[in-house]
Amino acid sequence: MIRKLLLTIVLGFCMFGVAHGQDPKLVTHLTLPMPTGVTQPGDDPDLKNLVWNRFQSDKYTILSLNADQGKYLFSNIRKMQTWAMTRWGIPDQDLTVECRVLCVPSKNLMKKLFNLEQSHYEVRRNKEGKVEQLILWIVLDGTPAETVPMALTAIASADLGIPFWAQRGMSVLNGTIPQIRTGLGSLNGPLNTNQTMFWSKAIFTMTEEGYKKESQEKRDLFDQESAALCLMIRKEFGQTNFVRVVKSTGGETALKDVLGFDSYSQMDATYKRYMGHLASDIVQNKTPNSYLQIEKATR
Repeated sequence: MIRKLLLTIVLGFCMFGVAHGQDPKLVTHLTLPMPTGVTQPGDDPDLKNLVWNRFQSDKYTILSLNADQGKYLFSNIRKMQTWAMTRWGIPDQDLTVECRVLCVPSKNLMKKLFNLEQSHYEVRRNKEGKVEQLILWIVLDGTPAETVPMALTAIASADLGIPFWAQRGMSVLNGTIPQIRTGLGSLNGPLNTNQTMFWSKAIFTMTEEGYKKESQEKRDLFDQESAALCLMIRKEFGQTNFVRVVKSTGGETALKDVLGFDSYSQMDATYKRYMGHLASDIVQNKTPNSYLQIEKATR
């Protein structure tokens, strides 16, 4: 059972942000969710008298230390969710539960408040595995396009029941072009040095729990390999087949009935060759940006 740790920050007065006609509210305490396994921070002068701006809709609650950042995110986050899903051919749907988004303007504050080195998300479930709450901790020290879409994709796709490998791969490919190039280009090293990698069966059957047990280096590798697999299926087999694979949860059914491979080893031969050409071409700047971008098919 996921342990829910809470951080209570005492505020002198906190004015909630105004959105869609909401009136400002004054509070003296604000309770924020902590990442699982993270303890409350100790006394720190930088954490005293922090003012959080809150914007709330039916499915999103934005808590931001910077009012302008919070207002921007509140006004655009639902549109970002639509973009993140529909560009893959996945129908736009509201989240089934609330998503709480906590925004901080710097990595320094993120570390002090939540002991996180970078943006982070959690899908919290009950004992039966049903999603109960979605939480994003986001550092907005750059442009929103560099941070929000990737984390939001992971949250929205998890809520929709999309397989874990596709959650991770789609998230990478919903990043910016420089982020995508850096990530997929990094596969060139492991492929050329015969490092241990994840192959199709291991990718299709990876669970969130199994992923968390891996080292950060292995998680990063899994994310980039999943992105390459998503790109291969989407670009070489088409949007319809990509959606069919996602709906089938992957595995042998998708392997044979959708992609036409007789075995995992047969798929791996194609997948390895595809990854090798892709990573090499990206490193040599031969791959056009258009190939790395996902656009919704018109038919």
